[in-house]
Amino acid sequence: MAAQWLRTALRAISGKKYRQGPREQGLSLTEQRALGAGLINSEQIMAYADTPETGLPQDRIAYGLSSAWDIRSPEDAAERLSWLIETGDRFVFELAYQAYDEAPAESREDDLFRALAHSGRYPSESALAAAYARARLMLTNVADTYRLLKDPVNGPYVPNHYKQGILAWDLGRLVTLARMCSDLGHIDERERDRIIQFVGAEVTTNFTSWPIFARGYILGRAAIGGQGVMLEGIIGIASDAMTDKKSPWVLSPL
Repeated sequence: MAAQWLRTALRAISGKKYRQGPREQGLSLTEQRALGAGLINSEQIMAYADTPETGLPQDRIAYGLSSAWDIRSPEDAAERLSWLIETGDRFVFELAYQAYDEAPAESREDDLFRALAHSGRYPSESALAAAYARARLMLTNVADTYRLLKDPVNGPYVPNHYKQGILAWDLGRLVTLARMCSDLGHIDERERDRIIQFVGAEVTTNFTSWPIFARGYILGRAAIGGQGVMLEGIIGIASDAMTDKKSPWVLSPL
């Protein structure tokens, strides 16, 4: 799977970029910003960059949803989309980074578990255990990537960037996931468009430039996957989107 993803990422960087849909969309500024939030993800999967529809074949969408998100039904789609809207990875990341930044190394995992348990977000032991496993992974990945991340536009990522969180990571995946779920019929167009409006409003409220958005997205991917070729591919796509004169981010800055 990693090799397949890398080949797709390399094609996205070296091949046709910022694919346009077959019809004029007349999107509002909010809709444009929502699609901009999903641009890195769209380039990964080679989806349209300027339409609510992805333009991807049905079988490829079905495979992507099932393999990456365990989505096989409308009920699965509603659950994953709701999770991204309400908490996503950003909630756990904030606690994981706080433990890394403030707690002694020997007590970080215990402090992290207590913070999760006292958050009130996990009604069962199994839900708490799953969140703790994800939080421990983030804690490890933050330690492995701390102060090592950088991109050609933003430069090195400093502690304050980590404190700003990974909302961009959740928003970027949310809009792409909603588009894919709509294309496959797991949600209707009205729900897709509601999510697009939500994402666009969040981008407008929380970010002052696409490079700042990209930084949060990259930090989120690093927290989930650590260092490696997939992270390098993400940084490559983001760097291109921040500088290519044909990029939607360059053509429509925040």
